[in-house]
Amino acid sequence: MENETLKDTILQLAALSGEVSEEALRQLECSEKYLTNLLLELRNNQLIKRCDNDNMTGYSLSQSGKKYLMAQYPDRYGAYFRQGGITSKVRLDNTHRFRYLRMSEVNALIHTAGGGIYPGCKPPFPQSSQSSQPVYYTSFEFKNMGDLSVKINSSRAMGVLRNGDDSFLFYNTHRTPLKWEDMTEYRTRVLMERCCGGKLHSIMTGADMECANSLLTDNGGKQNQYYRISEYQPDMYYLPQNPDGIFLMKFAHLTDSAEQLKRKLLMGIDLPEEKTVYCDGFADERTPILFACDFDMVRLDHFKSYMDINHLTGLIFCFDFQLPVLERYFGSTVTIRVLSTKATADMFGIPYGGKGG
Repeated sequence: MENETLKDTILQLAALSGEVSEEALRQLECSEKYLTNLLLELRNNQLIKRCDNDNMTGYSLSQSGKKYLMAQYPDRYGAYFRQGGITSKVRLDNTHRFRYLRMSEVNALIHTAGGGIYPGCKPPFPQSSQSSQPVYYTSFEFKNMGDLSVKINSSRAMGVLRNGDDSFLFYNTHRTPLKWEDMTEYRTRVLMERCCGGKLHSIMTGADMECANSLLTDNGGKQNQYYRISEYQPDMYYLPQNPDGIFLMKFAHLTDSAEQLKRKLLMGIDLPEEKTVYCDGFADERTPILFACDFDMVRLDHFKSYMDINHLTGLIFCFDFQLPVLERYFGSTVTIRVLSTKATADMFGIPYGGKGG
């Protein structure tokens, strides 16, 4: 993460997102009291403006805040504001405000997890990144590629994270099922694969783990207008927007810690001869095993269907904060072995600020 004050982080999140939500700011590494006092100070100094409307609370950058960032970080924001960064064209209707706030939550999660989000600190998209850290591009950056991006302008993607040979499309469902159109998101995936090269994955974030339960069981609504698991998605990992999600981001997507732990847990297990979407191995011929710590909702769905069709009972490995959702989703059809999030974080040297046992 950049060596900067929390004050500067808040102002930059507002600059990059158009408007930053209180939920996004709570993902930053500080106490609630300190954050409240700092927001009051920024408002008193007229660097940000607070907007309360239609049950949405957010903070946007003022002209004074923009001048401050250009003076403090000319390499980052000089060209960004001159070229019409999002702060120059903020729209105050509820539809756009809702998207700005959701975008800020993804920006905050990635920034806190250690990904680079700032302009001037990364090559323009879609140039190949040689950065020493993962870099994230918002949809404002990849939807301005001319004719290539016309067909994905209605995509719900918030942005794309590039980390070596892997790239990740990010979505934010917030607290309710996300509006979704399979073919639009499929086209977005195809375009991003072409631009980024390497492996492309998808990540859904939400306010908490309860949102994951809704997504796993949602059928898309009466008109199939909401997110549902489908054949168009080879994967869809879920991250809650809290310290558990920040840990999981580092553990499963920014490092190879998840693969290391998976190999350790499955050592001596009867592994399939070929890679399968259904399971990671077999405890015996009637007990498939799934390593679910990365919480890939597509694999969870396939695993459940596989067991239901074949009348099997399975074995699942997961973290403590994922347990309640998986218990409800699978019921008595699986045995769940729970791993301590804190102990795992300590094992791999990953900072963790949550309550996991």
